[in-house]
Amino acid sequence: MNIKTLTERIENAEKKIQKKYATISKKEAWIAKAKATLDSLSEQERKWKEYDIRSWEDDIKRIYGEISETKKTLENYHKQYDGEIEREKSWVSEVPEVLKSFQNELVEEWDAHDIAKKERILEAIRTMPYEMLKEMYHWRDRDWAKYTTDEQIHESNEKDATSLILNLVNRVKDVTGEITDWSGLTLAQGTWGMTVLNGWVSGKEGRCCVESIGAGGYNIQRYHIRVLVKPIN
Repeated sequence: MNIKTLTERIENAEKKIQKKYATISKKEAWIAKAKATLDSLSEQERKWKEYDIRSWEDDIKRIYGEISETKKTLENYHKQYDGEIEREKSWVSEVPEVLKSFQNELVEEWDAHDIAKKERILEAIRTMPYEMLKEMYHWRDRDWAKYTTDEQIHESNEKDATSLILNLVNRVKDVTGEITDWSGLTLAQGTWGMTVLNGWVSGKEGRCCVESIGAGGYNIQRYHIRVLVKPIN
């Protein structure tokens, strides 16, 4: 979950809590007003009013329970948010420009593939008989094409690429310890003309070789990449 999504969820949870407190205040005012009129009511009216008071009091107890649960959820969102902030700090401080460039190029490749795929499916939806359409595209693919925006595609691909890079950094550190030199890494064109990352990395506890293997094809499969990390003895 990225920082933007977590921020939105935190704001929504806080608004939800505020609304529940406002509801409690409103019901407490109803109770106070009702109790003030009890002595002036007939026996039957008093019974009905006391029933209303108990009902509002039960509602308040229930709402306090809901607030407690929402606060637990909010606390969890804040922890996740703090974790994402730390991860971004790590990204800025630890990841070299060559990996950021690699990430950007992956996102560009994936965006282009996914948007082209979406357009093909939408065109098929517009022009194909339904029986032929459902044979060619699963309903999940059809729904994805109809309801996913280009911005959502880009955000998803950025998240995937960032995760790939951070995973790579952690795997390199498992071999090298604290990383001291990224200069041995370079970008090059691999199979299908797509970008691959190769070279070596040095750390306080050793060196490793980085080798990436890419595969894919236009209109067949989205470009994907496997990055190998091997110790150098």
